[in-house]
Amino acid sequence: MNLQVFLKKIFAALMVVTLFTAVKCENEPLDEDFFDDQNNNCVGSSQAAINAGLNFVEANSDNYSQLCTAYKTALEAEILACGDAEGTLQATLNTLGNCPVIQDDCEAATVAASVVQIAFNGSTEENVSQLCKAYELALQNKITVCGDDNGSIQTAINQLGNCTNGQIDFTIPGTWLLTAWNIDGGLDLDNNGTATTNILEEMDCYNNETLVFNVNGTASIISTSFAEIVVEVETGTIDSFDYTINCEEDNRTSSGTWSINQNIVTFSFDDFDEQIEMTRTDDELSYFLPEGFSAQSDDGSIEIMEDMTVVYTKQ
Repeated sequence: MNLQVFLKKIFAALMVVTLFTAVKCENEPLDEDFFDDQNNNCVGSSQAAINAGLNFVEANSDNYSQLCTAYKTALEAEILACGDAEGTLQATLNTLGNCPVIQDDCEAATVAASVVQIAFNGSTEENVSQLCKAYELALQNKITVCGDDNGSIQTAINQLGNCTNGQIDFTIPGTWLLTAWNIDGGLDLDNNGTATTNILEEMDCYNNETLVFNVNGTASIISTSFAEIVVEVETGTIDSFDYTINCEEDNRTSSGTWSINQNIVTFSFDDFDEQIEMTRTDDELSYFLPEGFSAQSDDGSIEIMEDMTVVYTKQ
């Protein structure tokens, strides 16, 4: 028996219990005793939401609205029981929308796969295997219903591996904020007479640059600003410099994939052949960028270039 058939049999059995629970939640108010044992209630609600998601992955034009509504009910119950500090559950709810009737089987399969992917991206060490299998089944169902002409869906399935917790380092997924551009010796970019080795502290720019790693191996680097730095010789000197920094908005997101080997995290860009290899040290990721800093005079007669180490800190 192959994996898809095996999972379908399990999920079909779970569907009866899940739908019964969903209908019960819609028609009866929650008893106060429901929250007496918060930990047990959270575990039960999380499992019920996972089960509802497993049912939802095979939604078609006949049952999409029904399974979508059951999944929404389960997610709402999970938020009440467990909270939603990262906003992942609410993001999944938002994607489900108002659970409209969908007439096309391929559209239903596509939406289901997208919704389950959001849930998987927000998975934890406790539920990643189940949500990974749900996402895998959703992708397999999408291939069955829609086809996979360019093989991209099968590639996504292959990247999931065997959906075991051991393949994922849960200290990496999340948001990492750019916190330092470190150079030897330092520079006085704000012209206050004191040089700083972390030159990000010398400018009001690059304040919200982030790297985001997802548990499914995808990642994105988000840029919000860009600095143009002009250097001129300080009046009355021959070897002292004044700097002018122009910070401009730069709203760009570059997507890619990530992997980890011991303490080296590699981020590969989707759009072009480039990789960043970052060294992990506790809650910091850093990489060396030769001549990463540069400043020029308006006439091009002066150019200052410095090697720097870029540092991101886990948030």
